[in-house]
Amino acid sequence: MQEPAKAHHKEKHCFRRSHTHLLAALTPLVIGEFVKDPEKKWRWIRIGAIVAAVVGEIEQSWQDKLRCERDEDRRQEQKSDSRASR
Repeated sequence: MQEPAKAHHKEKHCFRRSHTHLLAALTPLVIGEFVKDPEKKWRWIRIGAIVAAVVGEIEQSWQDKLRCERDEDRRQEQKSDSRASR
């Protein structure tokens, strides 16, 4: 059974969004303020959406990698603890 603090930690971060979501949401607004030509504006908005999607995927992959490493470390720790208690 999980300790209350650990359970709270998992619940707290379960729905956490990355900063790339905020970046993706604000990109059209910022581009609209600086680029006045409509054709160029839409081109830059499309480019910004693609960049945000790629960065988001990279960030998610990195988080998954770190999560797997932490899980593996915990498994190794539990194995060594169970061997030490014998």
